[in-house]
Amino acid sequence: MDSWELSPYSVTPAAKVLARCVASGQRFASLEQFTSHLQEVLREQTSLRQRLMKPLCQQSLYIQCYKRKSASVIHHRYVVTLISMVIEFIQTLEMKMKMVQSIPVADESLHNLNNGMTQLLAQVTEVEILTKQVLQQSGNPKNMSS
Repeated sequence: MDSWELSPYSVTPAAKVLARCVASGQRFASLEQFTSHLQEVLREQTSLRQRLMKPLCQQSLYIQCYKRKSASVIHHRYVVTLISMVIEFIQTLEMKMKMVQSIPVADESLHNLNNGMTQLLAQVTEVEILTKQVLQQSGNPKNMSS
């Protein structure tokens, strides 16, 4: 055996193929586990959405307030306002996400609208020219007979 050789064992092509198969098998197993988790989430989508929409605080939420009576009333009023804003935000979150996702599509739609408007204006101009020609020819019946 050569003293310069780093490993006393040589790796055969079959061992390399086997190592690749093992590595791809591990990746496949983790991918399979991930897809099964996603399928579970999709099956439970409606119940998850309902659980997220359901308020956690129910009817009563204990909030510590200041000692002074006037300050506690103001404090509670702001907390109630804040909680109602949070609930409204969660309820409209899906709609807002769809709006944000449609922004790139809106740019393309605007471009298509501009192209359509340009084509429409070109056709209107062509119709005006043809209308003028028809009116001129109907005004000169002698030119048509010759």
